[in-house]
Amino acid sequence: MGATFKENLPDFRNSKVGDIIDKLIEFNIELEMYDPIVSQEEFLGEYSITLLQTPKMKAYHVIAICVAHDEFLKIGVDKIREYGSENCSIFDVKGMFEKSKVDWRLQLYANQMPFTFNFFVGLHLNVFMLLCTIGKGAANN
Repeated sequence: MGATFKENLPDFRNSKVGDIIDKLIEFNIELEMYDPIVSQEEFLGEYSITLLQTPKMKAYHVIAICVAHDEFLKIGVDKIREYGSENCSIFDVKGMFEKSKVDWRLQLYANQMPFTFNFFVGLHLNVFMLLCTIGKGAANN
């Protein structure tokens, strides 16, 4: 959820979400994206991915909230969790929601140790990839 460089703005140039997309595609992870602020046409042109108009209910094994859009706060983490399958993991990259409401948070570590930010981004991206892979395997069983 979220593809832009900065929350509440439509510009996705220089967004690190692009790195996550590239990695997921590299690992053959099935991917759907939702960002209510980004231009559908521009995003499709850049990543060859059609943004969802609305996330599907009970459809995802892993949900990554990558950008702190106000819209996501309005939806709320409880509603976002409803988009997930029964054992869905929620990865809150920006630390938007209470840590007790999500399964993984990146911002918590980044704020505590900013000099190791790249290490923790890499570590969490690997955990995220593992969760996606596990979820993909579970979906195929």
